[in-house]
Amino acid sequence: MVALWEWVSIVILLLLSAFFSGSETALVSLNQIRAQHLRERGIPRADILMQLVSRPNRLLSTILVGNNIVNIAMSSLATSIALRVFGSEGVGIAVGVVTLLVLIFGEITPKSFAAVNNEKVALWVSLPIFWLQKLFYPLIRVLGAITNLLFIILGTGQTAPDKNISEEEIRIMVDLGEGQGVIESQEREMIDNVFELNDTLVREVMVPRVDIVAVEAGNPLLEAWNKVIKYGHSRLPVFEGSMDNIIGVLYAKDLMARHQHLETEMIKNVMREAYHVPETKHADELLREMRRERVHIAVVLDEFGGTAGIVFFEDLVETIIGEIRDEYDEFCPLVETIKPGIIKFNARVSVDDVNELTGLKLPAEDFDTIGGFVFHLIGQVPVKGDKIEFDDCTLSVAAMEGRRIKEVVISRKK
Repeated sequence: MVALWEWVSIVILLLLSAFFSGSETALVSLNQIRAQHLRERGIPRADILMQLVSRPNRLLSTILVGNNIVNIAMSSLATSIALRVFGSEGVGIAVGVVTLLVLIFGEITPKSFAAVNNEKVALWVSLPIFWLQKLFYPLIRVLGAITNLLFIILGTGQTAPDKNISEEEIRIMVDLGEGQGVIESQEREMIDNVFELNDTLVREVMVPRVDIVAVEAGNPLLEAWNKVIKYGHSRLPVFEGSMDNIIGVLYAKDLMARHQHLETEMIKNVMREAYHVPETKHADELLREMRRERVHIAVVLDEFGGTAGIVFFEDLVETIIGEIRDEYDEFCPLVETIKPGIIKFNARVSVDDVNELTGLKLPAEDFDTIGGFVFHLIGQVPVKGDKIEFDDCTLSVAAMEGRRIKEVVISRKK
C-alpha cells in the first residue's frame, strides 16, 4: 500500500528537480554585463542576481548540491514504493520510471523553458537560490576543499575564470547583433573603427607635411587672413625659419577679433602655443589627450624632431564616425570604381584598406599609404601616367600634386 504523502513527495521532489535544472540554465547563461544592465534599470532582485552571477563557482555548487539531493531522495523513495508494490523486480521499474520522469519533467522541459526565458527565470529563482547558497555554504566549502585537493593531486591548478571580456568577444556580439537587426551596419562599422583606432598610429591619419598650409611667425596678420580666405582653414600652423620649427597655431577667430590691425600686427603676437606629438603615438591615446587638453590641432614630429605633418581633432573623430564634411571641403572620393577590375584610390588610402577592398596582398608593413607604396616601386619622382607591375595587377599614377602622388589606379590582370 502506497501512502498519499509518498505520491505527494514524489511530485514535490520532481518539481524541485525542475526548479534546480531551470535555475542552472537561466543563471549560468546570464553574464555579469546583462545582470548589471538589469540592476541599472532598477529591476527587482537584480542586486541579488548580480551577487549570484559574480561568483559562478559557488552558484553552480549550490545548484548541483540541491539538484543531487532532490534526485537522490526521489530515486530512494520511488525504489521503496516499487519494492513494496512489485517486489524484487521493483528496482528496475523504479530506475526506468524515475529516469523517464527526471529527463522529461526535471531536465529537458525546465531547461528548455529557462533557455528561452533566462532573464525572467533568473530573476524569479535568484532569491531562493541566494538563501539556499547560505544554507549549503558549509557543505560547499567542504566540497570545494576536496575539489582543490584533487586538482593538486592531479597536478593541475584550479584557475579562476577570466572575467574580462576580450575584443574578439565584443566583435562577435556586435556581429550577432547586426545579424539579428539589433545593431545597424553603420553602428557596427563605428564600433569596429573604435577598436582599429587603438592600432592606428598618428602618422596614418595626419595631414602630411607637403599638404600643410602654414604662415611665417614674423609676417603680418594680413598674410594669414588671405590664406584663411583662400583655403578655408580655421586654424593655421605658424612656423619660424622653416617648417621643421612650427611654434604655434593661429585661429581664424582670433584674426577676426583683430581685423582692424591686420597690416600692422604680427602673427607671432596673436598665435597660440603649438601642441607637439610623436608620429608613433597611437591615435586613440592622442584623441583622449586632445579632448582633455581642449586642443584642436597637433603638430606631428618625426624621429629627428622635424615636422612630419599635422593632425586635427576632426581627423581623429572621422576615423570613428566617418568623414565630416563642411562647406569648405572639396569633394574627392577616397575610392572610386571605374569599371569591374579597375579601381581609383586617393593616394592617402592605407595599403591595408587597399588589400581589403581589392583582395590583393600588397606589403603593408613598410608603407602607410598606397601612394607611398607606388612612389617606392617607381624609385623616382613620378609623373602622371607612370605605371608599375606588381603581382597580378598594374598600378598607375592617375594624378599628381606637385611632387606628390594624388591618385592611383589599380587594374587587375584578367
